[in-house]
Amino acid sequence: MNITSILTLLGIFAGPVIALVSTSWFHRNNTRRASRITASYLAQHLDEFAYECAEVISDNELYSNSNGAAGSQTTAVPPLEKWPEAVDLGLVEPAVLSRVMSLRLKRTLSERRVKYWWDVAGDPSLMPEETGEQCGVLGSEALELARILRSGAGLPDPNYGQFHWDVSEILSEQKDGASRLKAEENEDLK
Repeated sequence: MNITSILTLLGIFAGPVIALVSTSWFHRNNTRRASRITASYLAQHLDEFAYECAEVISDNELYSNSNGAAGSQTTAVPPLEKWPEAVDLGLVEPAVLSRVMSLRLKRTLSERRVKYWWDVAGDPSLMPEETGEQCGVLGSEALELARILRSGAGLPDPNYGQFHWDVSEILSEQKDGASRLKAEENEDLK
């Protein structure tokens, strides 16, 4: 066997191996890139929902603190819009995806809890307070999920405090306040 035959045989066997390795590498990089884009879109979507929740809390507090002279009294939990078209949910880790997808149901249940004060209890004066509590819980969860998505994709977190008000602080204060009140109510029942 001469050297040309050996090189030809090597080329015949090495060519497909090199093609397979390069195709695999290319596919893995494209999948990683698509996963990062999906995480970015979903995180942005969740951030927008969290900002809307914080806005409801701020408007209700401003209305209450100014005796109705400023702000607006809101008794509706903000809508959670449909996921962006560019999002391929199959690229999101299943445990995270499950939490993201369940946020829509939690939002619906929160809306029903707010309406309870009008429909069942007959005390609409408590609706803005309940709306704030529900927005604090939902908005905090949306921000947490956005952080998890960004972290998993190697994307940086935005600086929520860089604007005139810190959305994450407003949401966590409202959520913590609601948790304390619920704990106190449970203690009173014992």
